Amino acid sequence: MTGAKDIKRLSRWLPVRRIFAAVVFTWTATVHGCRLQGLDIGQCNTDVANDELYRLQLMPFCGPYVRYTACLPKQAPLPPSRDHPQGRWWNHTVAHKDDWVREYYERIVGERVAIEKDKSLQKAGRDEFGARGAPVPRFSNNPDCRDAFRNYACWTNFPRCIEETGETLMTCHSACENMMIACRIPKDLWRCGPSEYLNGYSPEAPTLLSGVVTYLRDFYPGQPFAANAFEQTRRQDPLPVCTPSLDGAAAALRAPWAAAALAAALAAVLAACA
Repeated sequence: MTGAKDIKRLSRWLPVRRIFAAVVFTWTATVHGCRLQGLDIGQCNTDVANDELYRLQLMPFCGPYVRYTACLPKQAPLPPSRDHPQGRWWNHTVAHKDDWVREYYERIVGERVAIEKDKSLQKAGRDEFGARGAPVPRFSNNPDCRDAFRNYACWTNFPRCIEETGETLMTCHSACENMMIACRIPKDLWRCGPSEYLNGYSPEAPTLLSGVVTYLRDFYPGQPFAANAFEQTRRQDPLPVCTPSLDGAAAALRAPWAAAALAAALAAVLAACA
């Protein structure tokens, strides 16, 4: 049978997998194409980096955080066919995706705040899965965590790209770890490591559930991660080698607030599981 420790371990990890299962939505202006979720369905857009008003009108929700040349949906719907009489990709637009990220963010945050403030769970000393220990408040009393979750959702859905080549840049390693810190996620639940360990930092020890050897890890949304790089100067400005890689954002391992904001994003989801 599954023991109490196994149930607790599952209860800490399941929300992480469930909440971020959809955080990276499949998704401009130069001629260079860029890739979204491994597909050639985007274009590098330099205007979002240079024109704040344009960026905010184009992406009301994510615009404040996507301050770089970004890979945006390639707005090229497919005409009607026998199998698809209404055509396809008609809603593959920046506005539609930005609104999807907003709806997703609001739903997840609302769900977590409701669970964290559930008095019956607090009184029973149990989490939403029935495991011992009331839900840890991470979203409800932590604006940095909520902000960071929003940042991460926007950065992973509108990744940075290189105008000259159309190359899509991976998520900054610091964005993941800073968010974990901001949302006070237990370090054993951090998933910011290499892909070979499914973003853990070492091989996963198996869990025995009902007599079956089970592995709980899965790839973390936003992976693979890339290390930040900085200019070899006194200012040590961040180099555009990952998303977002700009002042005041993912490169802010040296800046507490930015670290909190970034950490909060991914942590917000993981927060639910501790």
